[in-house]
Amino acid sequence: HIHVEDDGKALWIATAGGLVKYDLETGQHRLFGQEQTDGELQVIDRFVTSLARAPTGELLVTSASGVDVIDTENMRTVTSYRNDGSSDFLPGVVWTVFVDSQEDVWFGSMSGAVKMDWQTRKSELYIHDDEDPNTIVEGQVRSFIEDDMGNFWIGSTGGLTRLDKKTGVIKRYYNEAGNPNSLGASAVWSLAIDEDGSLWAGTDPVAYTHRRCRRTTLCRSRGAR
Repeated sequence: HIHVEDDGKALWIATAGGLVKYDLETGQHRLFGQEQTDGELQVIDRFVTSLARAPTGELLVTSASGVDVIDTENMRTVTSYRNDGSSDFLPGVVWTVFVDSQEDVWFGSMSGAVKMDWQTRKSELYIHDDEDPNTIVEGQVRSFIEDDMGNFWIGSTGGLTRLDKKTGVIKRYYNEAGNPNSLGASAVWSLAIDEDGSLWAGTDPVAYTHRRCRRTTLCRSRGAR
């Protein structure tokens, strides 16, 4: 998510040079970086990677240095979570943010995922462990999506993870040489659910679908990019 609309009046846009507010009525825009004074809206890093609305209405801004929580109505930064060890965030760039149906907020980073209970602000880490098959796929977490069957999907540079939120059971999907129903490439950059309830996973060479009928294999869509 690189842009979020603000009550039809403004569009917030994530860029590599900062956070942009584009006024839909006047056509004017303003760039927010790290140079604002205390009390003003600012971000902890100019390299902004994704945006989402928190369950309580604030704008969540992920970046190379962590996460900013912004009150867009009063134009101020409420709080910031840095990935430098001062908070529960994993080290490295925070690439993406997603709010699930239970109003938990998920953050994808260089080394795994963080699920935050937005009411208590308590965090749970999801990281890969070679010795534990019930952990997520290795690599940077770049995307999240939730289907209507209770599955939570995590796209990583190492493959795809399916988490059953009711049972906590995890299944991993990888590129398998010689298997046309596996991922055609390891890295999963984006995820989406279509009108039929099928999951689409965007990889480097092609896109793949996972049918809603609970199939355990992925189907190649040769014409999709």
